[in-house]
Amino acid sequence: MKTGWTSALLVAVLVGACQQASDDHINLVAVLPLSGSFASRGEIHKAAIQMALEDIRQERPGGILGRGFRVHLADASDGEDLAAERVRAIVDNKGSANIAGIISSTGAAQAGSLPIALEYGIPHFEISAGDAWDELIATDDPLHANIGFALSTRATCYNLAVMAAEFIAQNETAWPRVALVRGNKAHDKMHIRTIRSTLTAMQQTGTYHGTIVNDEAHEEIPYGDSYEASIAGLATTYDPPPDVIFWHLRGDDHNTRFMQDAKRVSQNQSYSPELVTCGMSRTNYLLDATATGPSVVDYLGGRFWFAMRGPMTDGERLSNFTQAFTAFHGEAPDTWAASAYDAAMLLALGIAQADSTEGATVRDAIVAISHTGTQVSYGETRRALALIGQGVDIDYDGASGTLDIDTASGRVPGRYYVEAMDFTPGSASGAYRVLETPAPQVLF
Repeated sequence: MKTGWTSALLVAVLVGACQQASDDHINLVAVLPLSGSFASRGEIHKAAIQMALEDIRQERPGGILGRGFRVHLADASDGEDLAAERVRAIVDNKGSANIAGIISSTGAAQAGSLPIALEYGIPHFEISAGDAWDELIATDDPLHANIGFALSTRATCYNLAVMAAEFIAQNETAWPRVALVRGNKAHDKMHIRTIRSTLTAMQQTGTYHGTIVNDEAHEEIPYGDSYEASIAGLATTYDPPPDVIFWHLRGDDHNTRFMQDAKRVSQNQSYSPELVTCGMSRTNYLLDATATGPSVVDYLGGRFWFAMRGPMTDGERLSNFTQAFTAFHGEAPDTWAASAYDAAMLLALGIAQADSTEGATVRDAIVAISHTGTQVSYGETRRALALIGQGVDIDYDGASGTLDIDTASGRVPGRYYVEAMDFTPGSASGAYRVLETPAPQVLF
């Protein structure tokens, strides 16, 4: 049965409806996709944050520092600019000193909220986008000089791009010609730059014999409501046309439209290349053969692969979390729910360890409790709070695995792998399948 927000502990406030709250709450901001095709993803991540704070409440009914938690929601479904406006409105309304942490999910959410977090020195957790902080901020800006507030419960997308390039190279016999296309965001450029340089280096060493059909001047595609002309143009511009397209766009809706438009090109113009990307959302929506929008799984099955990163392990802790989350929320978690839970738990335990909500103090406490101490695992919230209360240093390992935060980058290790989408005609849904080659890797 789905669990509602516990009013004594947790109040979700949509931006635009923010009201001044008394200082008897610890304020957190959750920047999530809350509308559109991927609203269900935002609901899952919201529930994971709620579940972590409810676990704290169960063990500490009086709250941390004698205060409960108040979570303010900012919708990131319609782009980073609007996400930034909503986050800044919350911060301005509450006062930056009264915001103890920000948790973001999706690239637009991180891009909209991280610069604000760094501006005010608020600990910021990214749980799914995988952007490196240096892709999003001006490092010579004095407001952003201290990037230590940029934390992540998973490692960077750079590794995904390398894995995607290696996957393309492994399939050079089937895909002798590849096109690399992207949007104009910094994150898009990083992916394509990494893939192009990786494949070029492999060509020089004789480990890749394929051809990248388009040069750097012809890889950008405009963001918009349709990508059909851009996809069809690859078939008319290059002879023979590319066998596989690697694309990268920021935002769930843009990626969904790209796949829908690829299906239309296949139907209308008989150009059906294989598709590869990395770091995009792994959602049940893409598997649904009856989804409105329209459904794409019948087209993508057997022709679509993507490099992913996720929890470190499929071990007992993650299994226990999956069972507990399903009972709590009424549906199964997605790939990133465990990371959302861990981010909220680290923030709460960090505040308890710091005995403060001051940004730098909490940040340092979060890093400290992520490694080097008495090991405490997911499901041991009571023990973690007791040890902190006794002045014992703890090492919290989360539902998603080890959370050893690297002090230089703010990242923790992630598990990297390539998935295929499978679909049997006539089925109601498809399925994701992790490939054995390339083998999954654990990387920072």
